[in-house]
Amino acid sequence: MVFDREGYSPAFLATMKRRRIACLTYHKYPGADWPEDEFFSTEVRLASGARTTIELGERGTRLSNGLWVREFRKRNATTGHQTAFLASDYRAAGAVLAPAMFGRWSQENFFRYMRQSYNLDGLIDYGTDDVPETTLVVNPAHRTLDGQVRKKVGVLGRKVAEFGAINLEGEIEACKVEAFAQAQIRSATKHRATAKRSG
Repeated sequence: MVFDREGYSPAFLATMKRRRIACLTYHKYPGADWPEDEFFSTEVRLASGARTTIELGERGTRLSNGLWVREFRKRNATTGHQTAFLASDYRAAGAVLAPAMFGRWSQENFFRYMRQSYNLDGLIDYGTDDVPETTLVVNPAHRTLDGQVRKKVGVLGRKVAEFGAINLEGEIEACKVEAFAQAQIRSATKHRATAKRSG
């Protein structure tokens, strides 16, 4: 059983030992740092399957209730910081226990994400609320697209009105027909350019 230092209790560890359940937890009161020569480079396999090397030390430690457990320390080679954890598992190698203890960090990150993003803590509530059958819910994506379509339809309507306002008046003469055709071409070209910029 792996748990955080909040669950640290010598009495609980002793109870679990009597029930033949091995525990792995951070040492809540680790005391002074160990000498550097007690640490050895140890290859460990992480939960992801990757292999890495850590500096690991081990001692036997007697807790306040007289229970003997294994105390491990992981030393950061750069800063010298030591992280202490206890194990009532007397058989497994430190290279197996250390990744199991430190693998809890990924679990903690996962549960924090689930609490923040999916209200995981709300799942323990069995309360119910009435939901009216006639409640309409608008899809936000549909609302956005509908707004864009309405905007384009408005622009198109104005351009069609401008195009339709160009009339050929008077007698049909070649020069007037040519000027009318050129005005319509300019209007259509301007409309296409406006549509490309706004699209």
